[in-house]
Amino acid sequence: SPDEAALEAAREHCRSAAATVLADPVVGPDSTVLDLAESSARPILVETRPPTERNHAGPDARACYRDLESRALTASIHGLVPAIAEATSPQAVPADD
Repeated sequence: SPDEAALEAAREHCRSAAATVLADPVVGPDSTVLDLAESSARPILVETRPPTERNHAGPDARACYRDLESRALTASIHGLVPAIAEATSPQAVPADD
C-alpha cells in the first residue's frame, strides 16, 4: 500500500482536479481507490467490467463503491470526452466562496 505522504498527495490532486476519471477501478483490501475517489469533487466512472469482478475487498467495499456510483458521472469509454466536458462545465463546477 502507498505511504501516507504519497496517498495525501494523490488525495490533493483529486481534490484540486477539475474531474477525476476512474476507469474500471479495482477495489483491493486497502480500498485506496475508494479513498481517492472520495477525495474527488467530480468523479467520472468508466466501467467496462462488472464491479463484482473488480471488488477484492468484500461487502463493506461494495457499499462504498455504491456510494461512488451514486455521486459519479458515469460514462462509456467512447463517451468519456463529452463526460469530461460536462463535469468541467461552468454549471458543474461549484463557485469559489
